[in-house]
Amino acid sequence: MLINAKWTDKKIGFFRVWVNGTLSYKYSGPTKSKGKKVYQKFGVYRSFMSRYKRSKNVDLVPGQVVYFDEVRTGKSCSNLKLEQLGYVCKDLLSTFN
Repeated sequence: MLINAKWTDKKIGFFRVWVNGTLSYKYSGPTKSKGKKVYQKFGVYRSFMSRYKRSKNVDLVPGQVVYFDEVRTGKSCSNLKLEQLGYVCKDLLSTFN
């Protein structure tokens, strides 16, 4: 999965998502609220586990395991060194021009 975003409260923002090299989502416009900071985080979020426990009448919740591989971040596509994964930045970026 590759995410390309320009975070701004202006109309010039965008958000694009590729899955396995195929552009699967594209948005143009504001991508954040004015005065708010943007940060990246990912993982398993387990909100409202107390509701699960109550509805199932249990003390423990099932475990979850997630494996992440090749997590990269950068200011440009070339910084990500995607050729190591078999992708070419020029090819990916040409899908929305």
